[in-house]
Amino acid sequence: MKKYIFILFALTYGLVSSAQRTTTKSEKISYATHETDTEQSLKGSFPIERSEKVETAFLSALGKADQSSAKGSTWTGSYYTAHMTATSFKANLDKEKASAKEIGMFKRLTAALYKALDQPQPPQVPKPND
Repeated sequence: MKKYIFILFALTYGLVSSAQRTTTKSEKISYATHETDTEQSLKGSFPIERSEKVETAFLSALGKADQSSAKGSTWTGSYYTAHMTATSFKANLDKEKASAKEIGMFKRLTAALYKALDQPQPPQVPKPND
């Protein structure tokens, strides 16, 4: 009888412990920045669970969207454009024509997106002395 109780206990314990295990799926996040002396571009994709954080980053850096719909939001400035959907974004800035304020907005946007997507900040490349 003890043998059967022990087997029943071991079986029950095994079922309960395996039922409590959860697996997490890995998030697929892509974030790329490209910056030259004349332009800056940002592009990324992310899981829908991050959408609210990414939208908050856009709102804090660029303000209220010029156009919003169920498909996404668009921000347009004199020399920049940005578009965000539920799972992706892209933004471009013409640095030759943009004001210092617009360049600063894009720098804030870049930093906010790194934070919203939990991506490490890339190292700053020193500019060569002329």
